Amino acid sequence: MKKILKKKGKKNWGRITGQIVESCVYGFTNKFREDITIDKIETYESLITKSSQYIKNFSMQNQKWIKKLVGYKTCPEEDENLLLLTLDYALRHELLMLKAMKVLSGKNNKKITIKRIDIQPRSKILGISSPSSPDFIIPDVSAVGDIKTGGEFKDFFRITAAGYALAYENQFGKGHDINFGIIYFFPTRQRDISFAHLYIFVIDDSLRREFLDTRNRALMIMRDSRTPPPFADRDKYCVYCKYIDECDKERDKLRKRKKK
Repeated sequence: MKKILKKKGKKNWGRITGQIVESCVYGFTNKFREDITIDKIETYESLITKSSQYIKNFSMQNQKWIKKLVGYKTCPEEDENLLLLTLDYALRHELLMLKAMKVLSGKNNKKITIKRIDIQPRSKILGISSPSSPDFIIPDVSAVGDIKTGGEFKDFFRITAAGYALAYENQFGKGHDINFGIIYFFPTRQRDISFAHLYIFVIDDSLRREFLDTRNRALMIMRDSRTPPPFADRDKYCVYCKYIDECDKERDKLRKRKKK
């Protein structure tokens, strides 16, 4: 769609918070994955101090983006201060899990490799743009994952993960199957503090087919001479598309021409 419209998707609360959350989670993971000081954490208070200090530093380093959020608010649930507090609580949970893993694994602490890669599928064969960039790949457990934000979990998150799995398998071939999807969902529209939610699901042939069917419908819309789709199809096909505002402009132009 970016190539067709020659425009980037419109910035909004959801897109900017997504960038902030992703940056925070990756930065935190890189900082504490090998941090031996986690072994010395004995109390919940010391854990809180560590997460809160990280969020304080992160906020100072990202003041520009956080200030921008104010201009994109559309409802009371969109609160930049609550977002940072929720991030703090999420990091406390992650620190607690890291501590638990170290204690339970003891000396047999096997490292699991988490990769960030640009997948280069054969686009003409698969019909998926290249590169395709999931938020992370965990080859050791045959999993692909994304970090998602918003008000609630959307079913298309699963379908997107299946698309990444197909792209990965297309590039690397036999012996590199992706069988699991992981969605790290971070609520960014709520009135109360909420921890991040982790969704793990099987990527089977049924989910792969669901992705391919969705891809085919999207390609048919793009090939249709009436592109963008008429208003009657908007809620059916376009509700989650980040280019919906741009297509709405084109729909309005088409409607005005018909009235003349």
